[in-house]
Amino acid sequence: MNGWTLLKPVVNGKKISAPLVSPKPNQPSNRIRLNRFLASCGVASRRACDAIIFEGRVQVNGALADSPGIQIDPTSDVVAVDSVAVSQEALRYLAINKPAGIICSADDPQGRPTIFSLLSDVRERTVSVGRLDFDSEGLLLLTNDGSLAQHLSHPRHHVSKVYKVWTERPLNSLEVERLEYGIEDEGDVLEADRVEWNPSRDAHLLTMTLSQGKNRQIRRMVRAVGQRVQRLQRIQVGGLKLGSLPLGEYRDLSVDEVTLLKKESGLV
Repeated sequence: MNGWTLLKPVVNGKKISAPLVSPKPNQPSNRIRLNRFLASCGVASRRACDAIIFEGRVQVNGALADSPGIQIDPTSDVVAVDSVAVSQEALRYLAINKPAGIICSADDPQGRPTIFSLLSDVRERTVSVGRLDFDSEGLLLLTNDGSLAQHLSHPRHHVSKVYKVWTERPLNSLEVERLEYGIEDEGDVLEADRVEWNPSRDAHLLTMTLSQGKNRQIRRMVRAVGQRVQRLQRIQVGGLKLGSLPLGEYRDLSVDEVTLLKKESGLV
């Protein structure tokens, strides 16, 4: 084990944590945290990988792992999730134009179609970066780069997202002013970075920029001013725009787009 003690064996079916031992002096180390390795394999985001580890679903060299901080060597240690070995893949970054009527989870107990049904020819095991709810559409990022997914999703990095919002009836200036000021709803203060409205062009349409990211935030804000969302479309994440990508289609991001997202999320 190249000078490391990784895991004690399982005794009487119990999980036993690994004592971590530093490598021998002057010995190079390629070791990384277990949760980071799992995220890099596209298993899930790093936070979700923590939960998978604590659920007792991860084995390293045949022994149960119970800590996300266990150090492993991707070149020599065998890591398995639910007894299926996982390995690092080439990193993949995808933008998809999600239609309404599709969920972002990998599977659904109700049998509804998932976003991954649109990726049948994608070999890599990607995860969605954030979510769009069942009735919403537009730009969604998917990747097996767990670090980027985590940084883009974490609120402290303030990566903004831009949405087009169509309401059932025409908006008035008082309603728009309330949205600009911010809404208190169910104990949350819901705020938009920017609200744009041009009643002479379309009084039903708002363009809202958010970096807060509360659950169903826009729908809750619009409901609080006495309106209902008729259609909700995300058109931009950070500097990445939906553009002319057809509904239900996906594309790989360019190197420049990936670099931009990494800069905006604080990775580089």
